Amino acid sequence: MKPRATLFAACALALWAGTPSAAQAQSIRMNLFVSSTPLPASVTTGGAAADDHCNLLGYAAGAGDVTWGAWLTVPASGTTAAVHPRERVGTGPWFNYRGTQVAATTTQLVTGSLDLTPETALTDKGGSVTALPAAALAGGTPLPDRRVLCVALRFP
Repeated sequence: MKPRATLFAACALALWAGTPSAAQAQSIRMNLFVSSTPLPASVTTGGAAADDHCNLLGYAAGAGDVTWGAWLTVPASGTTAAVHPRERVGTGPWFNYRGTQVAATTTQLVTGSLDLTPETALTDKGGSVTALPAAALAGGTPLPDRRVLCVALRFP
């Protein structure tokens, strides 16, 4: 084989080997994660700042084509009624960082899915969490450590 052909073949093999497999690329298909970093101290409720936090983390995780929202209640303001997070999302199913289904429906997610555990409620970096209080899911509040559940508001 000619040196140039050998170099081309080696480069092609290296590029092919560096292509993520389906299992590695599943984080792109996630539509739910727990934030790996807490909300800034200035963010106390749902709204644009909390959603921005989720969008930044989702983008960094390789899921920038998804519009992310914080699973937090947006408080009433003036004549506008409060908005619970389940009113802003689809019906499911819900998938974690690894692409594992953790809830079939939003109702199952809110009421405490048997599949959504500290081991499957993964962060945007694929790490597990120590606790996922049901009250945070049902009430749309941050977790005790100020991390938040981020969900897809728009999924391509």
